[in-house]
This record gives sequence, structure tokens and C-alpha cells, in this order.
Amino acid sequence: MVLVLVGYQVAQVSTPPIAFDRYVSNLVQLLAGLTAAAAAARRAGTATGRSRLSWACLSLGTAAWAAGQGWWCWVQIVQGGEAPFPSVADIGFVAFPLLAAAALLLLQTADGSTARLQRTLDAAMTSAAAGLVSWETTLGAVVAANTGDDRLAGTLLVAYPVLDVLLIVLGVLTLARATGDRLPQGLVVLGLLAFSVSDSGFAFVAAAGDYDGNLLDLGWIAGFLLIALAALCRPAAVGRAAEERRAEDPRPPGRTTCPTSRSPCPWWSPRCWSSAAACWTAGSC
Repeated sequence: MVLVLVGYQVAQVSTPPIAFDRYVSNLVQLLAGLTAAAAAARRAGTATGRSRLSWACLSLGTAAWAAGQGWWCWVQIVQGGEAPFPSVADIGFVAFPLLAAAALLLLQTADGSTARLQRTLDAAMTSAAAGLVSWETTLGAVVAANTGDDRLAGTLLVAYPVLDVLLIVLGVLTLARATGDRLPQGLVVLGLLAFSVSDSGFAFVAAAGDYDGNLLDLGWIAGFLLIALAALCRPAAVGRAAEERRAEDPRPPGRTTCPTSRSPCPWWSPRCWSSAAACWTAGSC
């Protein structure tokens, strides 16, 4: 990861600015997003229970972001134009923080479903307050001066920092109450923090019409690489009893038991997701 970031900075210094922004920066961001999506999907395939669903949400979110970035690369690299804002890419960009928030809520914590609901409300209230303060101080005036009557652009420029604050608050609260192996969970939260800093910075500079990548892109790259690193972390030892249960369990690693059923099902099965949702609501898993 460090080598990638150092190489990125070296390329930035040694490559003409236009070529760097159009080719190097766009492609490195795309590769970082695809790497995180693939690593999270691999971890979801070997995890069990709610951890499996959490990694699946994170994989879907990073894949959605990478799809948006792929469209951005197509416009700028293949077509040789400038990607408009807003665009179809924003669908994937907005989907990532929503799915990442769902992944955080699915992590195993020491408290029950009531506390998870409280964390969600706390994060929502904090992000709403931050969005209101930002709008009343700087962001509102900048958006009004540069987007005119484009309500979609104005909405997205406000939604990005609000969703980023939601991710940061929810990540910190979840990590503080997390159980089990905290290393991958901490790396995921650090990755989301790096992502959120760049995402919020993009909202401000895009509102002013001054976005040119560079350091902002570095936060997205670092964020997705941290998520990939978290997914590749070897799970901590869970004790002899768990090892014995795994040895006796004939199920292949790509399948798990639904929370409310004894029959195995893959993580992408609608039955497994609906059962997990019912179990999560009841606070029994």
C-alpha cells in the first residue's frame, strides 16, 4: 500500500499535469476500487453470520463506486472529454457510503439491536447538524453561486459531506463497541475516514468549480487500499472450540447457515439476507 501511494506521488511529480489527471489518477483510483471490491467479496465468501453480510455490503459498495469511476474513465480517457457533474457516475458514488453504513451496522458488537438503532440515530443527527452548519456558513453560498437552478447538483454537493459525516460517526461508534478481531474493523474505519475526507473536499471544490484531483484523489486511493488490506487480514484465532466446530462442519467455505434456518445458503441468497434482517431486528444475532 505504501509503495502504491509513494509511486502515485512520484508519478504526479514526473508526469505532465494534464496527462497525470486524465490517465494516472483516474486509472489508479479505478484499480484501487476494484481491488477493494474483490478483496471484500473474497472475505465475504469465507466469513460467517453477520460478518459475511457486512463484507458483502462493503464489496457491493466498493463495486458500485468502481463502476462510477469506470464510467468517469471512459469519458475522460476513451472519449477524451470532461465528465459532467452531476452524471450517471454519481449513482455509484452515492451508493458506496450508503452500503458502507449498512456494513458497519451489520458488524458484531457487544450491544443489541436497540443500541444499533441508537447509533444509527446518533450518526444521522450528527451528520444532519454538520450539514446544516456547513450550509449556513460556506457551502450554501458556494452552491448557490455556482450551480444556479440545478437542484440535482446542489443536492449532491450537500449529500456528499452529510453522508461522509454519517460514515465517520457511525464508524467510530461501531468500532468502540465492536467485538472479535478489531484490526480489520479498525482498518475499514480508517479507510472510510480517508475516503470521507476526500469526498467532502470534492464537494467543496466542485461547488466552486476548482476540482483538479491531485491530493484529493490520494484520499480515495488510500481509503480503498485500507479496505482491501482489512479484507486480506488473517482472521484472529477464535479458540479450540471454534476450530473443532469447523472441523466437524461439512459445509464448504462458500456457504453458511441462515440465521433462522439450519439449512446452508450462500451469502448472495435472498433467503439468507431476509433471515439475517429478521434476526438483526430481533437482536438475537
